[in-house]
Amino acid sequence: DQLRYELQYFEDRNREDQHQGWQPIPEAWRPVSGESLIWSVRNLYNQDQANIMIRIRAYDGHNYSEWVTAGPFNYDDGRPPQLDSVRFEHTSSYTANVNLLAWPQDAKYLLISETPDFSDKVEADWQPVSGNYYPYVLSSGFGEKTVYVKVRDLFGNESAVVSATMFYLAPPDITITTDTTLNQGEI
Repeated sequence: DQLRYELQYFEDRNREDQHQGWQPIPEAWRPVSGESLIWSVRNLYNQDQANIMIRIRAYDGHNYSEWVTAGPFNYDDGRPPQLDSVRFEHTSSYTANVNLLAWPQDAKYLLISETPDFSDKVEADWQPVSGNYYPYVLSSGFGEKTVYVKVRDLFGNESAVVSATMFYLAPPDITITTDTTLNQGEI
């Protein structure tokens, strides 16, 4: 019998039951040829991935060797995250609480600021990419507001900065008095 090897991978080493998390690699149980094995994690992933582990064992037709495990390691697909544009849900608002629409690609986190260099932000201000709506609270003061947005991937690679502008409007100046000629239901 020819010596063969089996490869498996595991994506999250923080999972409680690692024995259930191991997945076979498609090239499993291939004949051993030569003295080295070349295998690329690119065969499994087309996007960034963290905490990957692999394990290998040999089979001689009768007996299995012990598993040999390597990792954890990370895979950076090399593609930078992208954010081509952003826009506000509405072009004007009477409230400071607004929604920003964004369509990030290959990104894990998003950062919004009213300062072009993001100097008013800290690490904790990065928020996970989730869908296309991102709530934001405008700074005080009415008028034109511009926000700047960038995204980053799992390994800290950042996109170019994009921006969106809207108008933060003062509430209308309405005075209601008790002296009125309106009947109930006429407003």
